[in-house]
Amino acid sequence: MTAPALTEFSRPDLTAIAPRPKAAPDANASLVARDPLTPTLARFTVRPDRGSLPFVAGQYVQVRSMDPLTPPRPYSIASPPGARDIELLVSLIDGGAVTPRLFGLPLGSRLFVGAPAGRFRLERDDDRDHLLVATGSGIAPLLSMAAELGARPRPPRTVLLHGVRIEEELAGRTLLSRFDGTWLAYWPTLSRPRDGGGWRGLTGRVGDHLRDLLAAHGFAHHHMVAYLCGNPSMIADCEVQLMGMGAPATSIRTERFTAATSD
Repeated sequence: MTAPALTEFSRPDLTAIAPRPKAAPDANASLVARDPLTPTLARFTVRPDRGSLPFVAGQYVQVRSMDPLTPPRPYSIASPPGARDIELLVSLIDGGAVTPRLFGLPLGSRLFVGAPAGRFRLERDDDRDHLLVATGSGIAPLLSMAAELGARPRPPRTVLLHGVRIEEELAGRTLLSRFDGTWLAYWPTLSRPRDGGGWRGLTGRVGDHLRDLLAAHGFAHHHMVAYLCGNPSMIADCEVQLMGMGAPATSIRTERFTAATSD
């Protein structure tokens, strides 16, 4: 009896059936301005092709250049809702995969800007006292929020505390100073003020001043909402302080900025 012949199966061409990588999205915006605040911090102004991009204060957009080696990164929108252009605050990360290329783009460069997203946003018609706290470029969504609050017929009492290293990093100071002393109390603080630089404001980290400022402005934990954005350690510190004062966790909204998401 002869052995049955072996059936031969041809190996499929795996390259033919493997999923193909998605094509990079088409450009839909242009870089129209880049305002350096420091060597490592700049305000980027991006103009969408189709006019004003509908967004809610506090939201972010994914941005990518047309360089195929540059992945997209999320950046919070600093401009007020309804603005023609989108303003972003970008911190240069040494050795990063994205920001060194963004800082090197010439004006007029084409970009892809994704649809606005994110749940870090104001509540409509919220008349509670508002506490806005940021470190570094985390001020971006709070600038948009401040502009929205200021446009309301009756803006809520608001304290905005912004911590940076040096004075030049105080992005949005012109806008916030215009509101300061009305419904808004603007408190910048420097962690590394220059000797002899003439700075007469607060110094140290934002957490060093949180309790005193809330007391000075008569904020009550049961009638307050807090929006915290920036360094994760700052957010953790402020959360502990606020809840220690009796603020419920549900009244604290956070957005954490890390180098891993913006390099």
